[in-house]
Amino acid sequence: MLEGLRIAREIGTARALDDWRGEELAPGPSADDEQSLREFIRATPSSYYHPVGTCAIGENENSVVDSELRVHGSRVCGVVDASMMPSLPSNNTLATVYAIAERGAELIRRERPRRLGGQRHW
Repeated sequence: MLEGLRIAREIGTARALDDWRGEELAPGPSADDEQSLREFIRATPSSYYHPVGTCAIGENENSVVDSELRVHGSRVCGVVDASMMPSLPSNNTLATVYAIAERGAELIRRERPRRLGGQRHW
């Protein structure tokens, strides 16, 4: 962690970033020795955790939504978010959520002409 913090600081002070760089916010310029950096590392751990998979997609009895993102047993409810991913992707979830949203929008647009009158709500 200490070496990673040092590398991040080195990148942040690179000349190529001179036009965009502001003051270092964390750990801040006063953390200038190994002991203060270690204290910062101990005091500020956090997770980059993106929970997914709470609303399984599929066609079996354990799945919540079908392949067209509709909640099983409902004609008026769908899910278009990270909850229907079967597992956490190795990339940031944002790109995958965009893909799900695009697919959801496509499915909604396809359904709309057939279901005018408010029968299908997302």
